[in-house]
This record gives sequence, structure tokens and C-alpha cells, in this order.
Amino acid sequence: MKQFSWSIMPNGLTQSRYPSRVQQIIPPFSLFWVLMVSDQMVYDRINGDAHYWWDQSTRARKVCEAFQDIWDGIEPQHWCFMDWVDDWAMGVPPGGSTDSSIIELHSFAEIAEIFLRHRSLNMRLEGFDWAALRQELEPSRATSVEYNFGSKPSEHFDALSNLRQRFAGGEPKAYHSPKEAAKCTYYFQYYKHLAMQPDDYLAELEPWKEMIRNGLTTFAEAPEPTRSDCHAWSAHPVLGFFQLIAGVTSTAPEWKKARIAPKPGKLKDFDARIAHPDGDLTIRWKGGHIEVDSPVPYEFVWKGKKIEAKEGRTKY
Repeated sequence: MKQFSWSIMPNGLTQSRYPSRVQQIIPPFSLFWVLMVSDQMVYDRINGDAHYWWDQSTRARKVCEAFQDIWDGIEPQHWCFMDWVDDWAMGVPPGGSTDSSIIELHSFAEIAEIFLRHRSLNMRLEGFDWAALRQELEPSRATSVEYNFGSKPSEHFDALSNLRQRFAGGEPKAYHSPKEAAKCTYYFQYYKHLAMQPDDYLAELEPWKEMIRNGLTTFAEAPEPTRSDCHAWSAHPVLGFFQLIAGVTSTAPEWKKARIAPKPGKLKDFDARIAHPDGDLTIRWKGGHIEVDSPVPYEFVWKGKKIEAKEGRTKY
């Protein structure tokens, strides 16, 4: 986290790999770093280290300012990579940063939430009206923008549009993308899976099963022909097991409240143990019942019902 923040250039963008001999800047990845900051705030505890968060938020502001320039029409002279789609030259959508803007919309929406959520950490930044930014990025506005990714739709846009509504507190429509849409490859399928919220997550992992059948013991960067057979961004099913099968996510800063929405799919049983600052949070599925042992209060979503539950062990 700190190394990426140290890599911020005078133009406000992070370097995509740092430290490295060759400087490389991928603008959307700068926003993904800000989302990493968000995840750390929601899932971690830094023992009330307000100075650390102030430093991180100040650096995040530089990223936001850089993208404000991009939105104002200053085209970045960098690699606007989005995904290794076959029809996209070097993984760049036909419209360059313009067609990557849905990443910016999704990221800015959560960035606004970060600063609104964590005002208790004295994270007020002069010159940025985060409440106004959040209002500007309401789903009705974000989804009214035309993104055609050249002449065809894209799963990337459909997935992030859906997630935008989730982060804004709305009730998103069921994820749908037409058959002719540009397909997400391995790393971007993480966002697609989050948007889908599939009832049977394991059924979505056929590409990973194929890699295992092909003899790989680590996961590749992209479908064949690929240049890397060991790429961290394709390892997200490890997280998907917890977030989409056990259904555990944080809904409050410093993981002081959880949301638990299990979806066992075809699994007859599972036993999930999630590390938590206050002690392990466990979910067990066996014999048609779910058992939860949580160190914090949580919202339990099961069989179409939502229950506000206190910390402790409960069987459903």
C-alpha cells in the first residue's frame, strides 16, 4: 500500500509497478490503488492511526485531481489499459481513457464514500466537496452516459454500472450483458462475479478449472496465448469463496459490522473461517443449516429474508 503511494508522480498518477527499473503508468490502476485504501479502511484496523489515514487520503486526493484533468479533456499520455480483450489493441478500449471512464465513475463513487464515511478520522480535505461529488455520480447520472466501446457493448461496463448502483445504496437490476458484448478476461471477472452475485459461484469458475486441467499450479494472466503463467490478479477466486459462497463482507469502517449472505450453490457442506480483528468469523453449512459465529454484529441474508443479528454463535 505504501509503496504504491510512494510511486505517485508529479502528475498525480501512481506507477503501476513499483519499485521497478522501467517506469510504467496505467491510469485506471491509480484508481484501483485508491480502492485498495478503501478496502483497508473497511476491513482493517490501524489502531486509530489518524496520521496514516491522513497521509493516504492526501495522496488519494492527488489521484483524484489527476483524473479531474482527464475528465476536463487532458488526455493522459500513458497506457490506458483495461483488460486483455481480443478486439482491443494492447488491452485498451477503442476510445482510450474515454471508454475507460466507467472505471473512473465506479472508483470515484467509492472514493467519495471513503471520505464521507471516515470524517471521524479528520479526513477533511480542503478544496474537494465530496458530498457534491457523490451526488454528481448518482446512478441515474452515471448510467445515462453513452459508452459503446466502439461498435459493441462490454461486460466491463455492465458489471461496473451494476456495482455503481450497489455502492450508491440503490437496488441494482440483475446483472445482464448481451452475448455479443466484449468479454471480461480473468482479472476483470472479479467485478463481473460481484455484479452477478451467482447462486452457484463454482459454476462460474470453468476457466480456472481449465487452467488446472492444463497442468498449471498457478493462474495465468490471460487466456491463451498468454505471456505469464503466474499472475496475482487471476487468483481472486480465493476471495470469491469467502465473499460469494460464504457471503461475508464488511459494512462498516474497521469491520465493526458484517454482512453475511451465504450461497452454497451445489455444495453439500463448507466450513469458512475468515480472519477478523476481533477473532475469527466462521460460517458452516451442513445438513441444510447455516451456523454463524461472528465477533461483531451482522446483517444475515438467507432465503429471501434479512435479519439484524448480534455477535455470537447462531444456527439458522
